[in-house]
Amino acid sequence: MIVKQGDLFPDVETTVKDENGVVVDITGTSQITFSMRNSRNPSSVPINGAAGVLVNGPQGQIAFRWGAGQTDVAGTYEGEFKLTPAAGDAFRVPTSGYITVIIEPKVG
Repeated sequence: MIVKQGDLFPDVETTVKDENGVVVDITGTSQITFSMRNSRNPSSVPINGAAGVLVNGPQGQIAFRWGAGQTDVAGTYEGEFKLTPAAGDAFRVPTSGYITVIIEPKVG
């Protein structure tokens, strides 16, 4: 996904799917967090465990809504959500790879 430096839109959104690509009903998920690190400097984690939101549980849709200052530094980042279901162990989405977040420099 791409966002301009300093903008708070669009949100980071994804759909939770199983290994066969089937949407997972995540109704009742007790906690959703989002973390993002700089892809060129993995020790730089500007967002670590920030609250995410359940958009549509039966359709497996989750999102992270940017807060002030979170898109101020242009660059390429790797992000992931962590979900804690009502029953069972916590897991990360995507289960393979990362959500690529590009914060493009603003013009003025």
